[in-house]
Amino acid sequence: MIKQQLQNTPGYRDIPPKKIAYGVGLEQAGTLIKILMPLCVIVFSGMSVVVLPVAGIVLSGLFEQKDIGQLLNAEVLSTPSVMFALAVWPALIVIMLALMSRVKSIGLREQRRYYKLGKVTELSNEQRLALRLTAVDGFNDGAWTQTLEYWPCEVRVPDHMDRFKFFQVTSKNERRAMLDEWWGIVNTKQYQEMVESLYQGLHSSLLVDDMQSEHREAMVERIAGLAQLPETYVADCFETQQGKPPKLLWGFDLYRIIAIARSAYMSGYISEQESWSEILKVADIIHYLFDDYEDFYHNYRLGNAFWSNNFETAREKLERWQFFDKKCKWRVRKLAWPQPDEVDLPKSIRHACVNDDDTEEPRVGFI
Repeated sequence: MIKQQLQNTPGYRDIPPKKIAYGVGLEQAGTLIKILMPLCVIVFSGMSVVVLPVAGIVLSGLFEQKDIGQLLNAEVLSTPSVMFALAVWPALIVIMLALMSRVKSIGLREQRRYYKLGKVTELSNEQRLALRLTAVDGFNDGAWTQTLEYWPCEVRVPDHMDRFKFFQVTSKNERRAMLDEWWGIVNTKQYQEMVESLYQGLHSSLLVDDMQSEHREAMVERIAGLAQLPETYVADCFETQQGKPPKLLWGFDLYRIIAIARSAYMSGYISEQESWSEILKVADIIHYLFDDYEDFYHNYRLGNAFWSNNFETAREKLERWQFFDKKCKWRVRKLAWPQPDEVDLPKSIRHACVNDDDTEEPRVGFI
């Protein structure tokens, strides 16, 4: 079971997670609590009719410096019903507070239960650094960045789906529908083909073509404007720096491999080990190519602007970065950026998507 602190409750951003609103928790509470809580409120309200006036009598007597023994021997305090109310009333307060606390902490209990039933283990530092690359989207969406899955999923707890009331445990079919809608992936083979096309520079290769065309200047001006980045930044993405290959749009292409590798695991198309193997490989390349997290995410936004060619889409990515940069206090953000000296790079990255063969390699365009 995972040993580190709990993650954010899915859909929320607080780490450590906070208790949820009482009304939200009560909707997902068990039948017994749904019966007990109103019953306690009714009994408590009824007894308050007796207890509060009696308390008023006692307090007024104390203010008048009357002997407490005389007050307690007064006829109004000596009846069995009044004595019963005085004894039970404070107990009801304790019971109601305990029930409220249990209702509001349902998200924390179910997250611990998910970790236990799913046998979730603590991440290695290498894995933590890899998933940190998804922190901007994770923070904005309230998704997880401390487990392979970004949302509680059926694949992790296939035999325990009925054990979760508050947690929205996503099913394999829901994840498969998402992969199909966004990527056209409906099986393991298509996942592998998409990963390979991204390694080949699905979008970086198209940018290289455009940079070699007569429309180069117009294209640079437009995508820089869409991403709200300097045109010099776009030009620098085509330069070899410190002996490393040009960055092109590798931040965009490689990040998407991480995204679909996580989703493919949640869909049941690949194993946990296969997903981690791909993610760690990609993370090493990203850490090698880019100077820091901001440099990486700017390149991702540039790729998004090139792919979408749409101001609103590009603006949304900028706002997500700005919100993350201003508000995120997650510990994962404070991790140092690794700077590996050497990484085994695919040929497409080493050669900046330029084919050295006499014949042109086939290239995959937009989906």
